[in-house]
Amino acid sequence: MKKYILALLVVSSLTLAACTQTQTQEGSSGNSETGSVPAAEDKSGETTKSGMLVKQGEKYYIKAANGKMEEVESYGVEFSQFENQSVTVVGQYSGDTLFVGKIYLAVE
Repeated sequence: MKKYILALLVVSSLTLAACTQTQTQEGSSGNSETGSVPAAEDKSGETTKSGMLVKQGEKYYIKAANGKMEEVESYGVEFSQFENQSVTVVGQYSGDTLFVGKIYLAVE
């Protein structure tokens, strides 16, 4: 009986260790050798975007040079004074929306 319990304990420990190892590998992003992070899909950390700040309805968007529009929101920045101007915004993503903490007029 003791051998059976000991064997069960060893198998459980090995299974737990294997699961932990798998989660660690899947959870890492980028290339561990170079430290690079995939730019197109990465929406974590601080992000900087430049373009024209436009308003459609009640929402504001950054319109990039390629025409792509991305929704922006802010709790501390008043977008109305920058409307229809070239700007650079700095913020963090929540889902697909960039929450802006800083905004600057683009230098031309």
